[in-house]
Amino acid sequence: MSIVGIHMFFVYCLVALEFSYLFISQCCKDINKFISRISIISPIQIIALVLVLLSGMFIEATKAFFNFKVFLFLSWILIFYLSIRQLVIFNKIKKAKKSFNFKLFSIVFEILKIFLIIFAGVTNSLLF
Repeated sequence: MSIVGIHMFFVYCLVALEFSYLFISQCCKDINKFISRISIISPIQIIALVLVLLSGMFIEATKAFFNFKVFLFLSWILIFYLSIRQLVIFNKIKKAKKSFNFKLFSIVFEILKIFLIIFAGVTNSLLF
């Protein structure tokens, strides 16, 4: 298996994790069930993001950073920022045990992250 295949595997895993987060957040009616289920998925998302970055940087290093794709790196930074921000807000909710509109919160964050992943992939294949 090539490094590009491994990288794409990590990207697909990340997209699957984003969709599972979105599905769980929209199906749970109780904040406690939401907290218990998302506590497992959030750290795995961060690990998948780091693996996507490392495999992407390895691909760029094998090309000696020729034609470095800054847009892909910037979109990764934005996705990573949104994931960390989402985790911080989630931890505040978990500590307070207060009810809030987590469905709206998660749908906004997850749709934005999924859009960024797809947009980065499409622009990478069309422009480069």
